[in-house]
Amino acid sequence: MVVSDGVYYRIPKFWLLVGFAFVVLGLIAGPDYKWFWAHMVLGALCVGRSWQISYQRRKVNRRRHIAVLSKTQKLEETAFREAHK
Repeated sequence: MVVSDGVYYRIPKFWLLVGFAFVVLGLIAGPDYKWFWAHMVLGALCVGRSWQISYQRRKVNRRRHIAVLSKTQKLEETAFREAHK
């Protein structure tokens, strides 16, 4: 499925916002509210999902950056050796 860049980069923020909304609504309603714990659990799950998405993306982007960096370093090293022969 193809998603535009604007939506793709905002997905973790969306999950975080929804999670905070659940928590705030649960806190406003108070512990006497019938669905208080459901709001708290859903809020925690949404915030956790936001963190997981952000962490996974950071890990993948870091690997790509390191791979590109090592290729660049190899190219620079080869150019340096050729220049100093």
